[in-house]
Amino acid sequence: MARRSFNWCSLKDLYLACERVPEELRDPVTKFMAYAHLSVNEVSKKYLLNEKRYNYTTPKSFLALISLYEEMLEKKHAELIKSMDRLENGLTKLQSTSSQVDDLKAKLAVQEVELKQKNEKQNYLLN
Repeated sequence: MARRSFNWCSLKDLYLACERVPEELRDPVTKFMAYAHLSVNEVSKKYLLNEKRYNYTTPKSFLALISLYEEMLEKKHAELIKSMDRLENGLTKLQSTSSQVDDLKAKLAVQEVELKQKNEKQNYLLN
């Protein structure tokens, strides 16, 4: 029961996780962590019956679960930042390319007019 009353930001080590997890998700994540840890206790009882070996869960293993969650959260956050940077760079390049294409279209229009004038002039001189 004490694990369920875990205060999300009570541990100094969870500084990053406190900032990364939105307020509305902290309570469900906290409840899930307690549920997962308590579920291990239930499965450990079955493991003891089937395999005659016991898996010990301790408060330290609960803190390890929280630490693992924080590591995974940090890793996923870094991946998302990297993906966002890639998308932003891609959009920047697309915008740059689009403006270059527009410039080239404008130059082409001017050159087509010049070409048409020169062709007319050449046809006039040949005839």
